Amino acid sequence: MKNKLIIITGYPASGKSTFAMKLSENLDVPFFNLDSIKTAIGKEIEINNWENSICFGKISFFVLMYILENLMKVNKPLIIENSFIKDHETVIKYLLEKYEYEALTYFLNVI
Repeated sequence: MKNKLIIITGYPASGKSTFAMKLSENLDVPFFNLDSIKTAIGKEIEINNWENSICFGKISFFVLMYILENLMKVNKPLIIENSFIKDHETVIKYLLEKYEYEALTYFLNVI
């Protein structure tokens, strides 16, 4: 059976982080959130313009992918959460195929 990657995505303020944390606790599976990575790194970096903000977002995404890949190498199920964009899809699909993982995606909407 393939390992699972659970992807929680959706609109801002739709409850993605709350849902992902509760799911992580219930399944006893690690959970990683792109915003938490941005916050941790951002404590040391001054973001003073839009261009720097875009670059910072890309760096944070690749840190998340580094974590994701290293857990996949040792066959661990995991949960990632963010409002992922189309560009992120290619990298995530590559890792899914490389490490023979199956993805289960939840898209949260605001009602």
